[in-house]
Amino acid sequence: MTNLKHLMVERGMTQSEVAAKAHVTQNTVSTACNGKHMSKPSTLAKIAEAVGWEGDPKALVAEHDEGSAATLRNVVKSQAEAIAHLKDALVALVVDGDKTKAMACLLMSEVSIND
Repeated sequence: MTNLKHLMVERGMTQSEVAAKAHVTQNTVSTACNGKHMSKPSTLAKIAEAVGWEGDPKALVAEHDEGSAATLRNVVKSQAEAIAHLKDALVALVVDGDKTKAMACLLMSEVSIND
């Protein structure tokens, strides 16, 4: 099952609905769902927008890997938790009146996030 087909099932969308939103034929959506033929990048971009896909449109026609999706969800959850902990630490430092440490903490976190 391609990422497109999985996403459509998850969102309860039919090929006809996606085709109408993307201004392409139902056959074009069907072909993309089956991953049999690589559509033009512009066509995949329209389909991606129609289904709310924010990643690389070419990835829509790749096989869906639930393990990778679950791993990605866990990474995002871990990052959100880390950001929440950082926010709590910064608030505590500011409340304690140590704005210099709070600023250093914030700068260090930006460096590690961007590395």
